[in-house]
Amino acid sequence: MQSGPVRRSCCFSATRGLPRPKSALPGADNLTDMSGTRRSGLLVSLVAAGAAVLGAVLALDRPVAAQPPAPRTVTVEANREGWTDTGIGLGRDDTARLVAAGVAGWGPGVQQGPTGAGAGTCALAVPDAPLGAVLARVGSGPIVVLAPTGEVRGPGFLQLLYNDCPGQYFDNSGRFEVTVTLVPAVAATAVPTAAPAPTTPPARDRSSGLPVLPLLSVVLVVAAGVSLYLGRRRLWERLEPLVARGPVPRFPESARLESSAWLAPVRLRALQGERWPKRWLTIGGPDADVDFGLPGVWARLVPTADGGVRIETVPDGGKVLVDGLPLVLGQRLKDGARVFMGAREFTFRLEAGGAAITALRRTGNAALDKPDPRAAAVGGLPDERRSTL
Repeated sequence: MQSGPVRRSCCFSATRGLPRPKSALPGADNLTDMSGTRRSGLLVSLVAAGAAVLGAVLALDRPVAAQPPAPRTVTVEANREGWTDTGIGLGRDDTARLVAAGVAGWGPGVQQGPTGAGAGTCALAVPDAPLGAVLARVGSGPIVVLAPTGEVRGPGFLQLLYNDCPGQYFDNSGRFEVTVTLVPAVAATAVPTAAPAPTTPPARDRSSGLPVLPLLSVVLVVAAGVSLYLGRRRLWERLEPLVARGPVPRFPESARLESSAWLAPVRLRALQGERWPKRWLTIGGPDADVDFGLPGVWARLVPTADGGVRIETVPDGGKVLVDGLPLVLGQRLKDGARVFMGAREFTFRLEAGGAAITALRRTGNAALDKPDPRAAAVGGLPDERRSTL
């Protein structure tokens, strides 16, 4: 017997009588059966891709204005002694604009803004600056009092200080938030000089106008997409023998099953699906395409490339008989073959049309809900009766 995992993609359930979702499996028809909507969507996608590439090329050809750096905020604690290194570096001729906000005090009950007030009774960290003021400097450059704004110039790293007497910061309270906005140095513009008048006409600037090579690439991409869109069927006809490697096996149009558990026969191709072939149908369990409700008894019907159907058991699938004899490897089912699985029996048919098919269309999924009365009455058929059926 051929072994392998059971494919449990199901269309009907006899235990519930409701259709179960059928997963779309890959087949060779998905390229040749494209709907008009998909074809239109493919063409629109190709045109949109070409337009996007063209827009990107044109955007690269335009000058982009330099964006100023985003402002940063640094906290200066009043009880922190010494200069605070902000980690913000300024290049030569770069400028930083500072704005201080907040309230702090150099002693109990004192509340002041960033400008400070008066002179201290002790030697201040910066004697020339007010007591309680927020100070700023870059490197070893001049010290600036933020009252509440100020401006410093590079090069160097920006430092901030709350001005108080060294050793007296322990009783201070409050803090200041300093917003730092960097202003990069503006490159010096060259002074225009007079040039002698040319004696010959100037050559055309080759860098002006639209870039030729990117535009040509966009045109080629769009042309290739349109060609593929218009000639996809002819291309697939040439590639199909290499990809498909033979015809896709499908159940014959007239193949169906008849069983005492059903009110009407079940057409195999209707369960299989026309567009996405599943290659086989599983029989005999709650997750099978045709559900007998039999625990531990499994089999599957497999279509062949020449239009036939063979039956095979699956691992741990229980005992399966065909016309009263044990199932053999690769056995093909003929019209009228009777298959026994546990206490259930079904007959394989290859007769097209007729009243049975009309009854199937009329009853719908409810035709799969009738249990086998023999299984309920005797609890299964004995082995000797199977061999004589």
